[in-house]
Amino acid sequence: YPNDFNKQNVYRLLFRDWAKKDPADAAAAALKLPGFNDQNLLAVGNSWSATDPQAAIKWAQGLLSSDANTAGSVINSALGTMAKSENFDKQAALNAISSLTSLSDRNAAMVSVATGMSYNGSPAAGMDWLNQNSAGAAYDEEVNLIFSNFDGQKPSSFLPALDKITDAGVRAAQEHAACAVRHLFELAA
Repeated sequence: YPNDFNKQNVYRLLFRDWAKKDPADAAAAALKLPGFNDQNLLAVGNSWSATDPQAAIKWAQGLLSSDANTAGSVINSALGTMAKSENFDKQAALNAISSLTSLSDRNAAMVSVATGMSYNGSPAAGMDWLNQNSAGAAYDEEVNLIFSNFDGQKPSSFLPALDKITDAGVRAAQEHAACAVRHLFELAA
């Protein structure tokens, strides 16, 4: 291989595709590599999240002590996938979020759930999730992140979610609502 980046990319693609067929086997192999790379684990976890998010979360929770960043990313991805499901288990999501050690991972996971719920055609459901399960500075940051997902969309997509926002999150949402309005005028021009 010409350089380590290309070699790592081949590994990442291998583990991503392997995990689509046999995630447990791919995960075990990735962990056995000397100096295993978090990109390999992330590739396994993201592929696994798409097919069996609950199993991916359980596996990632086992990584928390050795690789909290990768575990947080995998759990985040799995929660976003789970939240799109009609049979979404909110308590299981809260349990997975509470297992994360970093505040930024917990905030990102909350947003993944809210965004996943919004993809089902109900941005208000995502805001309800945040309103019921978050508070303080974390809430403000999470509102900022969820509304950034609406950037570039029609302003009408904001309306159901804006009706649900609390006073604490208004400032964070204003910037993204203004961006959506600017985008609408750019499209009309």
